[in-house]
Amino acid sequence: MSFDLGVWYEAAPVSAGHAGNTYELLCRADTSTVSAHPAVSQFYEEVVARFPEPDAFDAAPAGSDTHVILPISWSRLEEVAEFVYQRAGQLGLVCYDPQAGEVELPERVDWSA
Repeated sequence: MSFDLGVWYEAAPVSAGHAGNTYELLCRADTSTVSAHPAVSQFYEEVVARFPEPDAFDAAPAGSDTHVILPISWSRLEEVAEFVYQRAGQLGLVCYDPQAGEVELPERVDWSA
């Protein structure tokens, strides 16, 4: 069993409900509600480079230019999740926690631009 997080780009702020629906679609490989963004690919590359050890994830993170799904091992949860939340926010990406039904929006994004 893992602690899962989903990361993707949104052009505007989203509610936890919207993020939950998007996450469920992404888990079914339906990317119709998200767009490719270079920050998503960068995020994925940084995560797998930072945590190459097989015990960091229960399964390989699923990543593309539209989203990343991270099945984090409970034994590494604190370390990996802290990096994921911080780096996703720095890159202007949404991070969704399906266990709690909570969404983290990037703080430094000018949503009006």
